[in-house]
Amino acid sequence: MPDHAGGTPRWVPPAVRATTTCEGDRHVHRHRRCPRHAGALLTGVLAHVSQRAERQAAESAARRAEGLAAVTELVTALADHRRAMWVREDLRLRGEDWTEVRADSHATWSAVPAPLLWVSLVLPFLAHPAQDVNRAVYGPREARAGHGVLAEAQERAIQRADVLVEVAGAALDAERTCL
Repeated sequence: MPDHAGGTPRWVPPAVRATTTCEGDRHVHRHRRCPRHAGALLTGVLAHVSQRAERQAAESAARRAEGLAAVTELVTALADHRRAMWVREDLRLRGEDWTEVRADSHATWSAVPAPLLWVSLVLPFLAHPAQDVNRAVYGPREARAGHGVLAEAQERAIQRADVLVEVAGAALDAERTCL
């Protein structure tokens, strides 16, 4: 094999001989550290890293969107049920007929389990706060002592729902800013 300078043969280690030949403008490289190969390798690695980052960002955005939808649906269902429970218990405390609104409270209650499960599965760290709100929504049902207790139970349910929304918002915002 000719040397670069004068054409005299030189010994080339077998590991180097096994590498691919990179033909430059004036001579042939037979070593592993050819700048052209390094550039191609670096370009490939950078493309892979960029694609991976884009894929992770898209997956994270999809998770955030699903989490936001789950929390929104749960909070809406709980608010509807809280309102129905307020109307029902208010009528009951006033001694009026509440059988018709009782059917409404049953209908709103049946809308709660699916989003509650969805939040627990998509955002497991919100399972406990979501259960707290769910239990607090039933507070008006226990308000047998009067309208003051009913109002306190209603306020407690609203506060727990606000905590759930704050925790969810902070977690979803933290995930967004980590990208």
